[in-house]
Amino acid sequence: MWRRARGWWRPAVAIDLGTAWTRLADASARLRVDAPTVATERSALRSGVIVDPEAAVAVLAPLLGQVRRGVGGGVRVLAGVPSDASPVERAAREAALRASGAVAAALVPEPLAAAIGAGIDVGGPYAALVVDVGEGVTDCALVGEGRVLAAGAARIGCADFRRAVAAERGVDLEAAERMLRVEGVAVIAPLADAALAPVLALLAELSAHRACEVIETGITLTGGGAMIPGLGRRLTEKTAVETRTVARAHECVVRGVAAMLPAADALGLWR
Repeated sequence: MWRRARGWWRPAVAIDLGTAWTRLADASARLRVDAPTVATERSALRSGVIVDPEAAVAVLAPLLGQVRRGVGGGVRVLAGVPSDASPVERAAREAALRASGAVAAALVPEPLAAAIGAGIDVGGPYAALVVDVGEGVTDCALVGEGRVLAAGAARIGCADFRRAVAAERGVDLEAAERMLRVEGVAVIAPLADAALAPVLALLAELSAHRACEVIETGITLTGGGAMIPGLGRRLTEKTAVETRTVARAHECVVRGVAAMLPAADALGLWR
């Protein structure tokens, strides 16, 4: 209790540690950092989770160092994590944050943060379904009552889409990215369906009551992959549920984590 009381005054920041990009925001949800998640040509994350702890620290430490210098002391970090992350993968993320200079750290489910960042009232009368398509993982969750009610994920994301296009068309990844952004989901249809499979599985398991709520509220598509032309339409075709894509979809997770910072204090999440 003394550790918690002693640290309550320390500033806190939100971090979206993604496979391709790391984003940092303050409690006002103002984006302060948007930097590649790459250190000395080493990938810190793969499929949404840390695979190289040293590379993760090399990315995070300078960012948290900037914050610490700005406030003149320690900083607490609230970070997103994929809903299907194992205890070992969660522990690796917390350890990387602490090794990078965080005096306290806590993790929240990324699809819950994405829902909040997209403007969904997660404490409202109806549950809502959010699908976050990131660089390394497609994460979906039914959110309501202020929490994740059900979730599913596929370790498939934009990186896999680009590699598939590059292999099929015989081009490099940059050219594959351009093709993907122009031709859209048509060039990755089978792989896109595999990424969206957890959404169908989650819907199939819902009670009639929850399914009706989802039909009422629709599906919200977030993440960098949400900007792939036709992906939202394909999700609607597969689920028969209206899908909307929000503005600045790639920032939804960090905005949502930032909005959750006051709750982290109230709920005593810091460790």
